[in-house]
Amino acid sequence: MPWMVDDNGYLNQGCGLCPEDQLEKLAPEGDYPSVWKYLLENEAGMIDQAECFRLLLQAIEVAARKDPRQFSADIFAKVIGFSSYLLLRSHFQISTLFDRHDPALRTLGNLHVPREIGEIIPSLMQLQEHLAAMFEAQARAARMWGLAGKAGRDPTNDKTAIKDEPTDRRDALPFRVASPPMNHVAEQA
Repeated sequence: MPWMVDDNGYLNQGCGLCPEDQLEKLAPEGDYPSVWKYLLENEAGMIDQAECFRLLLQAIEVAARKDPRQFSADIFAKVIGFSSYLLLRSHFQISTLFDRHDPALRTLGNLHVPREIGEIIPSLMQLQEHLAAMFEAQARAARMWGLAGKAGRDPTNDKTAIKDEPTDRRDALPFRVASPPMNHVAEQA
């Protein structure tokens, strides 16, 4: 029986195209989440990974051109989500090592910190710095997209524009011209 993508982006059996043909249709539309989901949820030996990655690239390129703001937000969310997952997994691993080490301190006295903890700390610090930089980059990108959206607005059609702003500038303060600079000798005279 053929497969089709349901409303949640999952491939299900039903009438329609086979998964590969469905992906061929989704990629030109920029539906990279469905292509990615198909790649993740199927066994490597059962699909043509090279073809899936080609379609994933095509879908990403289309999505990035179609709606760069949404694409940027989606990718930042994915990068930050995965990096946060790695950070929490690392914290869990280190705390588990400390949980094993600390009871031994009571019975055996002062022990060196396990070698594994010393080895993972530099990587953990790098991961934390990376995540902090990604949060900052996400905030900057969101701010830039917000500013780009404001710059592209037409104030005559904008419902949020300030209504009290005078269109006739005759009541505005006159432009003030700076007096010519006096040299030091002229000031003393």
